[in-house]
Amino acid sequence: IETDVPLPVNFRLSGNDRLTSGGKVLNYIDLSFGKVMDLDWRNYTARYDESQYQYEIYYDIFMNSGTNMLSFIPVGTTQDLQGDVVFSGADDPRSAEITARIWQFTDDGFIRLNSILPNEATFSAVDKFGPNLLPNTVYYFLLRTRLVIRDRYTDDIVEKTSMFTSLLPVTTTILEVTPPDDFQRKPLAPTDFTIAVGPDGEQMLSGDSVTFSWTHQEKDVIYQLVRTTGRVHPMAELSEFENDPVYTSFLEEYDPPDNSPDPDDRGVFLDPEGDPEQDFPGKFTYDSTTGICRFTVDRGMFPNRLYYFSLKAIRVDASREPIEPPSHSVWVSIPVTTALIEPPSMLEAVPGAEIGFYWTDPDPAASAENYTIFVKGPGDSVYKPMSKAQSTVIRDPDMRTYYGRVTGLKHGTSYDVKVTKGTGITVYEKIGFTTRDSHHELDIKWMGKPLDDYASYEIAIMEEGGSEYTVLTAADLEWYIDKNGSVLPYYTEETARTAGNDRLYYHARIKSMDVTLPGGIVTKQPLKSNTRYYIKVRSKKRDPVYTDLVSYSKYIGPVSIRTEFSQEDYDNKDREEQQRAEFLEKMEQLERGWFWRIAIGSSNITSIMLKGDRIADAMKNSPGESFLVDISEISANIEKDEIYIPVSLLDTMKSLRKSLIIRSDGTELVLKPYTLDAVFNETVKGVRERQEVRELYIKLDHSRVKDSDTVLPSGMIPVSAVNGLDIQAVGFSITYAEMATMFNDRLYNEDTGLVSEKLTLLLNTYVGSGTGSAALIDQYTRNLVDLIEKELSVYIDNTIRTTKLTNTTRQIHDFDSPVSVRLRTDETGELMSAHVKYRGMDNWRKVTLIESGSVAMLDLLKPGTFVILVPDRSIGGIPAGHWAEEHILRMASRYDLESVFPGMRTNFMPDNKASCSEIVLLYELAAGRAPANTGLTVRNKLFELGLDDVLHPNSLVRDAARQQTAAVLAKLFAVKKGTDPRSLRPRSAVAITDESEIDDQYYIYVITIVDMNVMQLDAAGKFRPKGTMTRAEAVAAFARLLELTGEL
Repeated sequence: IETDVPLPVNFRLSGNDRLTSGGKVLNYIDLSFGKVMDLDWRNYTARYDESQYQYEIYYDIFMNSGTNMLSFIPVGTTQDLQGDVVFSGADDPRSAEITARIWQFTDDGFIRLNSILPNEATFSAVDKFGPNLLPNTVYYFLLRTRLVIRDRYTDDIVEKTSMFTSLLPVTTTILEVTPPDDFQRKPLAPTDFTIAVGPDGEQMLSGDSVTFSWTHQEKDVIYQLVRTTGRVHPMAELSEFENDPVYTSFLEEYDPPDNSPDPDDRGVFLDPEGDPEQDFPGKFTYDSTTGICRFTVDRGMFPNRLYYFSLKAIRVDASREPIEPPSHSVWVSIPVTTALIEPPSMLEAVPGAEIGFYWTDPDPAASAENYTIFVKGPGDSVYKPMSKAQSTVIRDPDMRTYYGRVTGLKHGTSYDVKVTKGTGITVYEKIGFTTRDSHHELDIKWMGKPLDDYASYEIAIMEEGGSEYTVLTAADLEWYIDKNGSVLPYYTEETARTAGNDRLYYHARIKSMDVTLPGGIVTKQPLKSNTRYYIKVRSKKRDPVYTDLVSYSKYIGPVSIRTEFSQEDYDNKDREEQQRAEFLEKMEQLERGWFWRIAIGSSNITSIMLKGDRIADAMKNSPGESFLVDISEISANIEKDEIYIPVSLLDTMKSLRKSLIIRSDGTELVLKPYTLDAVFNETVKGVRERQEVRELYIKLDHSRVKDSDTVLPSGMIPVSAVNGLDIQAVGFSITYAEMATMFNDRLYNEDTGLVSEKLTLLLNTYVGSGTGSAALIDQYTRNLVDLIEKELSVYIDNTIRTTKLTNTTRQIHDFDSPVSVRLRTDETGELMSAHVKYRGMDNWRKVTLIESGSVAMLDLLKPGTFVILVPDRSIGGIPAGHWAEEHILRMASRYDLESVFPGMRTNFMPDNKASCSEIVLLYELAAGRAPANTGLTVRNKLFELGLDDVLHPNSLVRDAARQQTAAVLAKLFAVKKGTDPRSLRPRSAVAITDESEIDDQYYIYVITIVDMNVMQLDAAGKFRPKGTMTRAEAVAAFARLLELTGEL
């Protein structure tokens, strides 16, 4: 473990006085400390070597005008004795102490310090403290030890530093009174900075705004205001809170980046000597008589939240720009806790029919009395002027926007509006204002403060007799555009009551509300006619910084209002009987099914129980030799089917001699009348004799897995799912008839039945009469029927679990007659084969298969696993674009080359030499003699195939010569053509430049094969008869010959 670097000892103030430099009296501070003595460098490096490394101890002094540890900057180091800080004793080995004198700061000193401590000397002491120490000022100092290990040859440096010493505060001495120096004079701090008080003596503070006041004491200053999470230290630098989210939010609200490209220029700067209306119209005021400044912050404020606001004065030059270097006062920081969010007021329901609108007129001489409102209704041919009793006009404080409102109109009616000025000049006209539909809409209004980007109003509504309020969304309300272009779910306007204050009137039209239908469906529905509603409103605001925080005011209200009676809605009640009929019809469709579902959605298993009585009746009254139960729709993409079959149904199948077909996803299982007969009866005999067993069921488990881990026969790949069939006999404590009665009671019991319960929900559901209401009811009816089926399936599952008897399950190992299976397979063009692995068997067995298009049929003698396979023709190790690739693939698609080249599916190795054995086996495959030669060795096959005259039995393990391969190919051609190979002759003269090297016994074969272009000569016309062939060349030659015979 590395030892900590030791601290300098006895760090203390040793001098605090004045000196004269350049005719000026300046402050200085002397700081002294003891050197680190007798340091063992071996504690700080694993390779101590004075011949290679230079070892130095330095001391660094850091300084700040406050105690914030992040704001300290280095001002001197003993590594540079020519810097701003003057060190004595640092380079004297006889001295055990060092004294540092601090009195001035220069740009050159900063540059030198930055070259030594580049990561820490990032801010100039001149900019932070000025060129000299100030009198009667507190400064804070820190000291540390820094060890430097330098490689004498590479100049590589390793540095290790100690912790900082304790904070050392020093207050400089007071100098003699000298004439003021404007360069050093700090402006007066606004110490009376506080929350302003209104005429009523109350603080000007609300949930979303605050007004401050302070005294402007000097002409040559401006003020900077900041908002932060915590208190700002009087001497704090911007860097200390520049990442504070509340401060950054404040900048975003008042001075976004596009206003000030330079981050250092961003902020809220207030100049009482300038034009207060220029940057903050209506928010910043200055009374030159009293010297009082006031500024209102009303952006990005959150209710019931503690903020800190801080103000400081900044000296400016004649052009009102901050002087350089900057001179400013300390920060004056005060806490501000915003009030609780203010609720709206004056909530009213609007029973009549009204329309509101606004227009703009920049004429400063105009007044509300100059305008006349005209309205044209559906039965009017011309516009009619509205009297003062029917209409109002109010001017907005911006002196250019006017709000008009017309009352006493008809509900649900469209009107055109026109506004004229003076002698008839049209200043506004709009066609198609529609008053509210009094049967299904409600209008309300309230008074509240203007909204910013984070505020809104929340409206809640409840039907008379309801249990809880429903909060409306913006989609439930009419949308409007206000004078600023904002799109809001309420209309805003000034009225005589709000003129002259900071309030507005809000009008909202409620068109719909969310209704949760039984079963969990949430839908928007228009308001009901002839129904009383209760409505309340509250304010809502989201925190601009922590956006997941939301504040709510108290609700005001409720107010109540009734929608009007609607004959159309009354007539819609006739639909109840139609809904009832549709519902019961869908239930009847459910009842007509051949099975009950069990535990829908609880697992990845399709579980059903066949309705034995219904299927037995259908079998008796339908033609044909089989009866189909199709569950493919509910078993799609499900890996297992679990089917319960009453044993009584087996008796019906035997008496009628009819099979039961169960069709699932990709498979049909055919249970024949006597599939479960004598052997089955013997297996379940002991169960049937037990007194508690009232009914026996067959439990058929059918699994199918497409991506199975099951080990399949070598060289084969599946073209169907790997299926499994398992059959058990299970005893139950109640009969099938009793169970069916229980299920029927769960459905149709008048008090507790699912049908009665869901039908009541349906008939009590209101969806209105608008577009889509019929479709919604139909969807809801289907959902309820699906819900009934699901709840019934859970009840059936519980019934089966509680009535199934333990120790009555018997495994069925054999069938009296086979179960026929029909499997859907993939289209491959390959020869398919069926394979089964019966229960208890270790190996797969190939069974008889009947193909019919993409359907394969086989018989199972007992339960087990079954699958349809095709040969795996894949070949590995052939580079893409290999010259023989097509020949090899064509041969592999027709013949099992794996029997010739074992392991070829992994790597065919096309450039390996072909052996004589491989040539013999290729001949055997192509000649179709492989089945007949099963069990023979290659040597015996050589004689059996009649190739022993061209290939010597002792050469089978050797590489095949080209002339030998040509002879075998010629013999194959003769076999395919039914001729004697010795009678083969070329069709034309063949010129082979090395024909003298061809052995006599192969000569006629070689020239014949070359003439047929099955094997080729090289560029020099040579055949190279004693040369070898690669596997690729051999397979390609056989492929060319079989192409000539028409077999490829």
